[in-house]
Amino acid sequence: MFEIEKKYRTQEAKPDLRYFRLIFWSLFLKELKRLQSTYVQTLISPLVTTGLFLTIFNLAIGGAERGEVLNFPFITFCCAGLIASSVVNSSYASSSSSLMISKINGTITDILHPPISPAEVVTAITLGSVARSMMIVIISVTVFNLFIDLPIYNFFYVFAFVFLGAFILGSIGVISGILIDKFEGQAAVTNFLVSPLALLSGTFYLTEKLPNIVQKINIVNPIYHMVNTVRYGFLGASDTSVKFGFFYLVTLSCIFWFVAYILFAKGVKMKN
Repeated sequence: MFEIEKKYRTQEAKPDLRYFRLIFWSLFLKELKRLQSTYVQTLISPLVTTGLFLTIFNLAIGGAERGEVLNFPFITFCCAGLIASSVVNSSYASSSSSLMISKINGTITDILHPPISPAEVVTAITLGSVARSMMIVIISVTVFNLFIDLPIYNFFYVFAFVFLGAFILGSIGVISGILIDKFEGQAAVTNFLVSPLALLSGTFYLTEKLPNIVQKINIVNPIYHMVNTVRYGFLGASDTSVKFGFFYLVTLSCIFWFVAYILFAKGVKMKN
């Protein structure tokens, strides 16, 4: 009897990992397709904004007349910081608008019902915002090198710090997209949180010129560390500890991703 049971014993069905990879890849490609369909807003607009900032600062403050910052021309110093700042804004806008539009249009069910884990959904949307930021960096560096001598000290540092910064802001965008139901709320987060932190991050100046209290606040400002570490990847110079910035950004990446995962897994403001 034991031999018969052993012979005809049915095996437990194992999940087909290829199916889950296909859903994850499809969701990631959906984010890229959305990026492609709105390329003027998502890719060209940040480039134009950064170019206008560079032009205005060059005319108002002066190029060679302004002197050097970190042993580099002021316009080069600003260019590296502005590229990092554009990554901040674009990565947050990408993930937050993706979930916001899905909730408004009612298509959020397309990612709630399929057999895909919350971790895969959050990761796919966040990586979509990272891909958008990478494209902006590549386009910006290519275009600005036609007019400005923008060095690249280390490609790996640029890639790693852009990835970490975009991943953090992409995860924050997912959290914002889950918790906020209206575009007015998204605009409030951008105007009263993301933009002030970006302006205080030393994009246009060395933070040592700020009051001591603001310098202490900047220690916990992730955008400050992101801007300065990305600038280090371009120039090989920074006014902050690159090693501390790296570990701090890695830690925040894990924390914000985990918070986004918990909120999505619990279905906060989505499964009503």
